[in-house]
Amino acid sequence: MKIIKSILGLLGLISSLFAAPHNTIKWDKIYNVKELNDSYIPQGIEVYKDYVLFTIHAEEMKSVLIVFKKKEQQLEYLFEVDMPEEATHVSDLNVLGKTLYAIDYASNKIFEIDLDALVEEKKLVINNEFHLGMSRTGSLVIIEHDNEKYVLFARFILSNKLYAFKLSEMKHGGDLDQSKIAFTITNHRFVQGLYAKDNILLVSTNNFGIDTIKMIDIPTMMRTKDVDNATINIINAPFKMVEDITMDGGKILTSDEESFYIYESEVLIK
Repeated sequence: MKIIKSILGLLGLISSLFAAPHNTIKWDKIYNVKELNDSYIPQGIEVYKDYVLFTIHAEEMKSVLIVFKKKEQQLEYLFEVDMPEEATHVSDLNVLGKTLYAIDYASNKIFEIDLDALVEEKKLVINNEFHLGMSRTGSLVIIEHDNEKYVLFARFILSNKLYAFKLSEMKHGGDLDQSKIAFTITNHRFVQGLYAKDNILLVSTNNFGIDTIKMIDIPTMMRTKDVDNATINIINAPFKMVEDITMDGGKILTSDEESFYIYESEVLIK
Protein backbone atom coordinates (compact mmCIF):
# COMPACT_ATOMS: atom_id res chain seq x y z
CA MET A 1 0.00 0.00 0.00
CA LYS A 2 2.80 2.42 0.85
CA ILE A 3 4.51 1.67 -2.47
CA ILE A 4 1.26 2.30 -4.36
CA LYS A 5 0.75 5.60 -2.54
CA SER A 6 4.32 6.63 -3.34
CA ILE A 7 3.83 5.82 -7.02
CA LEU A 8 0.54 7.72 -7.13
CA GLY A 9 2.16 10.67 -5.39
CA LEU A 10 5.01 10.70 -7.88
CA LEU A 11 2.58 10.47 -10.80
CA GLY A 12 0.62 13.35 -9.35
CA LEU A 13 3.78 15.44 -9.08
CA ILE A 14 4.80 14.63 -12.66
CA SER A 15 1.34 15.52 -14.01
CA SER A 16 1.40 18.83 -12.10
CA LEU A 17 4.82 19.67 -13.49
CA PHE A 18 3.49 19.34 -17.03
CA ALA A 19 0.21 21.13 -16.29
CA ALA A 20 1.79 24.60 -16.04
CA PRO A 21 4.46 26.33 -18.12
CA HIS A 22 8.07 26.04 -16.95
CA ASN A 23 10.52 28.90 -17.08
CA THR A 24 14.24 28.69 -16.41
CA ILE A 25 15.45 31.85 -14.72
CA LYS A 26 18.85 33.19 -13.77
CA TRP A 27 20.00 33.33 -10.16
CA ASP A 28 22.89 35.23 -8.53
CA LYS A 29 24.63 34.36 -5.29
CA ILE A 30 24.49 37.39 -3.00
CA TYR A 31 25.71 36.03 0.33
CA ASN A 32 27.61 33.02 1.68
CA VAL A 33 26.03 32.15 5.03
CA LYS A 34 29.00 29.98 6.04
CA GLU A 35 31.17 33.11 6.17
CA LEU A 36 29.27 34.12 9.30
CA ASN A 37 29.48 30.82 11.12
CA ASP A 38 30.23 27.35 9.81
CA SER A 39 27.32 25.86 11.78
CA TYR A 40 24.71 28.23 10.34
CA ILE A 41 22.11 26.52 8.13
CA PRO A 42 19.75 28.77 6.09
CA GLN A 43 16.05 28.82 6.95
CA GLY A 44 13.65 31.79 6.80
CA ILE A 45 13.90 34.98 4.73
CA GLU A 46 11.86 38.18 4.43
CA VAL A 47 12.27 41.82 3.37
CA TYR A 48 11.37 44.87 5.46
CA LYS A 49 12.08 48.28 3.95
CA ASP A 50 15.73 48.03 2.85
CA TYR A 51 16.53 45.24 5.28
CA VAL A 52 16.66 41.50 4.64
CA LEU A 53 15.64 39.44 7.67
CA PHE A 54 17.08 35.95 7.76
CA THR A 55 16.95 33.05 10.20
CA ILE A 56 19.39 30.20 10.57
CA HIS A 57 19.33 26.86 12.38
CA ALA A 58 22.60 26.22 14.22
CA GLU A 59 24.17 22.94 15.30
CA GLU A 60 23.90 23.95 18.95
CA MET A 61 20.11 23.70 18.48
CA LYS A 62 19.15 27.33 18.37
CA SER A 63 17.74 29.79 15.88
CA VAL A 64 19.34 33.15 15.16
CA LEU A 65 17.62 36.08 13.46
CA ILE A 66 20.05 38.04 11.27
CA VAL A 67 19.48 41.54 9.92
CA PHE A 68 21.16 42.47 6.63
CA LYS A 69 21.17 45.75 4.72
CA LYS A 70 20.06 45.24 1.12
CA LYS A 71 22.43 46.58 -1.52
CA GLU A 72 22.76 46.05 -5.27
CA GLN A 73 23.26 42.28 -5.72
CA GLN A 74 24.75 41.90 -2.25
CA LEU A 75 23.91 41.95 1.42
CA GLU A 76 25.69 43.80 4.21
CA TYR A 77 25.62 42.06 7.59
CA LEU A 78 24.40 44.39 10.36
CA PHE A 79 23.68 42.32 13.48
CA GLU A 80 21.96 39.23 14.82
CA VAL A 81 19.80 38.30 17.80
CA ASP A 82 18.98 34.92 19.35
CA MET A 83 15.44 33.63 19.14
CA PRO A 84 13.84 32.20 22.32
CA GLU A 85 15.33 28.92 23.56
CA GLU A 86 12.25 26.91 22.56
CA ALA A 87 12.41 28.25 19.00
CA THR A 88 15.23 26.07 17.71
CA HIS A 89 14.11 25.84 14.06
CA VAL A 90 12.55 29.11 12.85
CA SER A 91 11.92 28.27 9.21
CA ASP A 92 9.63 30.90 7.66
CA LEU A 93 9.06 34.64 8.04
CA ASN A 94 6.28 37.01 7.00
CA VAL A 95 6.11 40.79 7.41
CA LEU A 96 2.76 42.49 7.92
CA GLY A 97 2.92 46.17 8.81
CA LYS A 98 5.45 46.56 11.61
CA THR A 99 5.19 42.94 12.76
CA LEU A 100 7.39 40.03 11.74
CA TYR A 101 5.60 36.69 11.96
CA ALA A 102 8.04 33.81 12.50
CA ILE A 103 6.99 30.15 12.50
CA ASP A 104 9.07 27.58 14.37
CA TYR A 105 9.23 23.98 13.16
CA ALA A 106 10.31 22.69 16.60
CA SER A 107 8.00 24.41 19.08
CA ASN A 108 5.18 24.71 16.50
CA LYS A 109 4.61 28.30 17.51
CA ILE A 110 4.16 31.54 15.64
CA PHE A 111 6.02 34.48 17.16
CA GLU A 112 5.00 38.10 16.55
CA ILE A 113 8.18 40.22 16.58
CA ASP A 114 8.24 44.01 16.89
CA LEU A 115 10.07 45.31 13.81
CA ASP A 116 10.78 48.81 15.15
CA ALA A 117 12.51 47.35 18.20
CA LEU A 118 14.42 44.94 15.99
CA VAL A 119 15.83 47.28 13.34
CA GLU A 120 16.08 50.48 15.39
CA GLU A 121 17.11 49.15 18.81
CA LYS A 122 18.60 45.80 17.79
CA LYS A 123 16.34 44.10 20.31
CA LEU A 124 14.13 41.03 19.97
CA VAL A 125 10.74 42.05 21.37
CA ILE A 126 8.06 39.36 21.04
CA ASN A 127 4.54 40.72 21.39
CA ASN A 128 2.75 37.41 21.02
CA GLU A 129 3.31 33.65 20.95
CA PHE A 130 0.68 31.39 19.45
CA HIS A 131 0.77 27.58 19.45
CA LEU A 132 -0.61 25.79 16.38
CA GLY A 133 -1.40 22.48 18.07
CA MET A 134 0.19 20.48 15.24
CA SER A 135 3.68 19.14 14.64
CA ARG A 136 6.31 20.14 12.04
CA THR A 137 4.69 23.44 11.17
CA GLY A 138 7.40 24.86 8.96
CA SER A 139 5.96 27.47 6.57
CA LEU A 140 3.51 30.35 6.82
CA VAL A 141 2.13 33.29 4.88
CA ILE A 142 -0.66 35.80 5.48
CA ILE A 143 -3.10 36.25 2.61
CA GLU A 144 -6.25 38.32 2.18
CA HIS A 145 -9.51 36.82 0.95
CA ASP A 146 -12.97 38.43 0.98
CA ASN A 147 -11.61 41.34 3.04
CA GLU A 148 -10.35 38.93 5.74
CA LYS A 149 -6.72 38.18 6.57
CA TYR A 150 -5.84 34.49 6.90
CA VAL A 151 -2.75 32.72 8.17
CA LEU A 152 -1.83 29.93 5.76
CA PHE A 153 0.65 27.33 7.05
CA ALA A 154 2.12 23.99 6.00
CA ARG A 155 3.31 20.91 7.90
CA PHE A 156 6.54 19.74 6.31
CA ILE A 157 6.39 16.03 5.29
CA LEU A 158 3.36 15.22 7.47
CA SER A 159 0.60 16.63 5.28
CA ASN A 160 -0.18 17.54 1.69
CA LYS A 161 -2.43 20.37 2.90
CA LEU A 162 -2.13 24.07 3.50
CA TYR A 163 -4.18 25.03 6.54
CA ALA A 164 -5.81 28.43 6.99
CA PHE A 165 -7.30 30.29 9.93
CA LYS A 166 -8.26 33.91 10.48
CA LEU A 167 -5.44 36.14 11.68
CA SER A 168 -7.87 37.52 14.26
CA GLU A 169 -7.88 34.07 15.94
CA MET A 170 -4.24 34.43 16.91
CA LYS A 171 -4.79 35.19 20.58
CA HIS A 172 -1.90 36.13 22.85
CA GLY A 173 -0.34 33.06 24.46
CA GLY A 174 -3.12 30.87 23.11
CA ASP A 175 -3.52 27.70 21.08
CA LEU A 176 -5.21 27.22 17.74
CA ASP A 177 -8.66 25.74 18.16
CA GLN A 178 -8.77 23.14 15.38
CA SER A 179 -12.42 23.97 14.77
CA LYS A 180 -11.24 27.45 13.76
CA ILE A 181 -9.42 26.14 10.67
CA ALA A 182 -11.42 27.95 8.00
CA PHE A 183 -10.30 25.87 5.01
CA THR A 184 -7.55 23.62 3.68
CA ILE A 185 -5.86 23.62 0.29
CA THR A 186 -4.47 20.51 -1.39
CA ASN A 187 -0.76 20.73 -2.14
CA HIS A 188 2.29 18.46 -2.37
CA ARG A 189 4.40 17.72 0.69
CA PHE A 190 7.87 19.15 1.29
CA VAL A 191 6.79 22.80 1.25
CA GLN A 192 9.72 24.90 2.42
CA GLY A 193 8.55 28.46 1.90
CA LEU A 194 5.44 30.55 1.24
CA TYR A 195 5.17 34.15 0.10
CA ALA A 196 2.22 36.21 -1.17
CA LYS A 197 2.09 39.45 -3.12
CA ASP A 198 -1.18 40.83 -4.43
CA ASN A 199 -2.93 37.84 -6.05
CA ILE A 200 0.17 35.66 -6.43
CA LEU A 201 1.38 32.99 -4.00
CA LEU A 202 4.91 31.60 -4.30
CA VAL A 203 5.59 28.08 -2.99
CA SER A 204 9.10 26.63 -2.77
CA THR A 205 9.31 22.87 -2.53
CA ASN A 206 11.84 20.00 -2.32
CA ASN A 207 9.39 17.36 -3.52
CA PHE A 208 11.12 14.13 -4.69
CA GLY A 209 14.41 15.98 -5.03
CA ILE A 210 12.97 18.30 -7.70
CA ASP A 211 13.41 21.79 -6.32
CA THR A 212 10.90 24.17 -7.85
CA ILE A 213 9.14 27.42 -7.15
CA LYS A 214 5.47 27.53 -8.09
CA MET A 215 3.59 30.72 -8.90
CA ILE A 216 -0.04 30.34 -7.84
CA ASP A 217 -3.06 32.46 -8.72
CA ILE A 218 -4.66 33.06 -5.32
CA PRO A 219 -8.27 33.66 -6.52
CA THR A 220 -8.18 30.39 -8.48
CA MET A 221 -6.61 28.58 -5.53
CA MET A 222 -9.35 29.85 -3.23
CA ARG A 223 -12.03 28.75 -5.65
CA THR A 224 -10.65 25.26 -6.31
CA LYS A 225 -8.88 24.73 -2.94
CA ASP A 226 -6.07 23.11 -4.92
CA VAL A 227 -2.59 24.43 -5.67
CA ASP A 228 -2.09 22.43 -8.88
CA ASN A 229 -5.25 23.77 -10.47
CA ALA A 230 -4.13 27.31 -9.70
CA THR A 231 -0.48 27.01 -10.79
CA ILE A 232 0.33 29.53 -13.52
CA ASN A 233 4.09 29.02 -13.71
CA ILE A 234 6.84 26.79 -12.36
CA ILE A 235 10.40 28.06 -12.22
CA ASN A 236 13.70 26.46 -11.29
CA ALA A 237 15.09 26.87 -7.80
CA PRO A 238 18.72 28.09 -7.67
CA PHE A 239 20.07 24.87 -6.15
CA LYS A 240 19.11 21.83 -4.07
CA MET A 241 17.30 21.90 -0.71
CA VAL A 242 15.70 25.30 -1.35
CA GLU A 243 14.35 27.02 1.76
CA ASP A 244 12.02 29.94 2.49
CA ILE A 245 11.19 32.49 -0.19
CA THR A 246 10.35 36.20 -0.51
CA MET A 247 10.41 38.99 -3.08
CA ASP A 248 12.10 42.39 -3.34
CA GLY A 249 11.73 44.78 -6.26
CA GLY A 250 10.36 42.11 -8.56
CA LYS A 251 13.14 39.65 -7.67
CA ILE A 252 12.88 36.45 -5.65
CA LEU A 253 15.17 35.95 -2.67
CA THR A 254 15.78 32.47 -1.29
CA SER A 255 18.51 30.20 0.09
CA ASP A 256 19.27 26.51 0.41
CA GLU A 257 20.74 23.96 2.80
CA GLU A 258 23.08 22.48 0.20
CA SER A 259 25.23 25.40 -0.99
CA PHE A 260 24.46 27.67 2.02
CA TYR A 261 24.12 30.73 -0.20
CA ILE A 262 21.42 33.37 -0.29
CA TYR A 263 20.28 33.84 -3.88
CA GLU A 264 18.56 36.60 -5.83
CA SER A 265 16.71 35.98 -9.10
CA GLU A 266 16.49 38.11 -12.18
CA VAL A 267 13.57 40.57 -12.28
CA LEU A 268 10.32 38.62 -12.69
CA ILE A 269 7.71 41.28 -11.97
CA LYS A 270 8.21 44.82 -13.33
